Amino acid sequence: MKPAPGQSLLHYRLIEQIGQGGMGVGQTIIFEAQEASTGFDLWQLDASGHKAPESYLASSFNESQARLSPDGHWLAYVSDESGRSEVYVQSFPVPGSKIQVSNGGASQPVWRRDGNRLLFLAPDNALMSCDVSGGAALRVEPPVKLFRFPRPTSAFDLTPDGKRFLVAMSKGDSEGRTIGVILDW
Repeated sequence: MKPAPGQSLLHYRLIEQIGQGGMGVGQTIIFEAQEASTGFDLWQLDASGHKAPESYLASSFNESQARLSPDGHWLAYVSDESGRSEVYVQSFPVPGSKIQVSNGGASQPVWRRDGNRLLFLAPDNALMSCDVSGGAALRVEPPVKLFRFPRPTSAFDLTPDGKRFLVAMSKGDSEGRTIGVILDW
C-alpha cells in the first residue's frame, strides 16, 4: 500500500511507535489502514522514511488495536476472525504462529512494561490479565479477571512501574463532557 500522490499517511490511524525518546533511524511505526477488500489491516513503516509502508497482517478479517511487546518481538492485536473481537499475539516484525489470548471477546491489549504480562478488556468491562513468557516461543497462561471497571472504559494504560492504571471512562451521566484529572495520586 503506497499513498497516492498528494495523499499522506496521516490519514491512517497511528497505533504504536516502537522505541523510546522520539523517532530515530531504524524505528518502526505500527498503524492500521482500512482497505475495501480486507477491512482493517496492520501495517508497519520505517520511521526513517527510507522504505515504503509494508503490510504486517492483511486478511479477510479486521485487525486493529496493535500493541508491541516491550522487547519488540511480539505484537498483540484484536481480530474478529473468530466471529467476535479477540486478542491475539504473533511474532514481530514477521508474523508467525498465532496465539489466541482471549476467549470471550476482548479489546485494548496492553503490555506491562517488563513484557511478562498482557492485559485487556473483556466485553463486561472486566480487566483481564495473562502471564506471558517470551523467548523463541511465546507462552501465554490462561487469562484471569483482575476487577471490573464500574463504567464503560474507552482506554487504559499502566504506569511504568506497573502498579497503577490510567483509565478513560465515561462520566456516567447523559452529558459526559467533563474530563476530571486527579493530581498527586
